[in-house]
Amino acid sequence: MHAFEGRLAIVTGAAEGIGAMLAEGLARRGMQVAVLDIQAEAAQRTAAHISEVSGQACIAVPVDVSDRDALMDAAAQLKAHPADWGLVWINAGVGVGAPMIGGKPAAIEWGFGVNVLGAIWTAQAFLPPLFESTGPRHIGFTASSAALAAPQAPLTLYAATKHASMGVAEALRAEAMAEGVPMTILCPGLLNTDIW
Repeated sequence: MHAFEGRLAIVTGAAEGIGAMLAEGLARRGMQVAVLDIQAEAAQRTAAHISEVSGQACIAVPVDVSDRDALMDAAAQLKAHPADWGLVWINAGVGVGAPMIGGKPAAIEWGFGVNVLGAIWTAQAFLPPLFESTGPRHIGFTASSAALAAPQAPLTLYAATKHASMGVAEALRAEAMAEGVPMTILCPGLLNTDIW
């Protein structure tokens, strides 16, 4: 991590849960952090807390990862940041406690919109600028242990989105390798967060 000190880490879904833990951990190790989240006030609180406990510059960027245009705008905003980009962590996700067959269209669209398309849109917005950055670079991707096993009722819809997101992660890893940028895929189990 010493090589990443002073560089910018961009973490989506970072207002709470795993994203907030990642963002704080990166800041404590010397990175400046951009906290991206749809929850604007929570993102501001988290960014302020991280700045206070780490002594690192931390900013909040309100954005909905299911909105590709909003992500492109956020990436343009962060290109003006004085620190060189060092890490993009694609973390934003939602817990969808619904079945596939009987699931309401809104739940299905939300789950796939954030967990799958949101990851793709985030990659399209933030990985090209990361590839252009000089110095050490890395990509993180939060998938789920639900992607590593057969889906079980009643969380079949959630598991399906995470299986799909794991496919996205592996595809992005292959593309990032071609750019010489390593990638970590995190598959956490059930944690005490507010995702549900």
